[in-house]
Amino acid sequence: MSLAVRRKWFQFSLRSFLIVVLIIAAALGWVVKRSVQARNENPFAKHLENLGGIAVYDYELGDNGTGFIAHFSIHRDAPGPRWLRSLLGETFFTDLVGFDGIALSDDDLADLCQFRKLKTVGFYQNKKVTDQGLAYLEQISTLRSIDLRGTGVSQDGIKRLQAALPEAGIAY
Repeated sequence: MSLAVRRKWFQFSLRSFLIVVLIIAAALGWVVKRSVQARNENPFAKHLENLGGIAVYDYELGDNGTGFIAHFSIHRDAPGPRWLRSLLGETFFTDLVGFDGIALSDDDLADLCQFRKLKTVGFYQNKKVTDQGLAYLEQISTLRSIDLRGTGVSQDGIKRLQAALPEAGIAY
């Protein structure tokens, strides 16, 4: 009699099993999505640093309320346990939210469309950025700060960018 009662504790209905499988599959799907995103961000950040630029992740960013970078610290540790970051990637728990791309060209801006959480970009004194490259920036609706001072962008390009991204602060 006690054996029959004990077996009930380890019995699950098919519905319960499917719910558990669904929850595990959703969690693993999120992990795979984030690892692919982190894997895509890393080469761009390395390319940017090789060109003399700076990549800014969300944990490094300070905002003064205007949308422009107030300060950032490249000496902070990325969030998440160190052992888990070593397994999944250093940028797994973070998002690329900004950069200062001194030497980026219009062709390099095409790669920016995949970063849907970008908030701030800087092209100060970069003559390689022109109206043609602004078409790529117009597709990133999360941008709040764009520095185009000293670039090859025309006034018409600035007006088109302001119309496409009305909430962004554009320095030109």
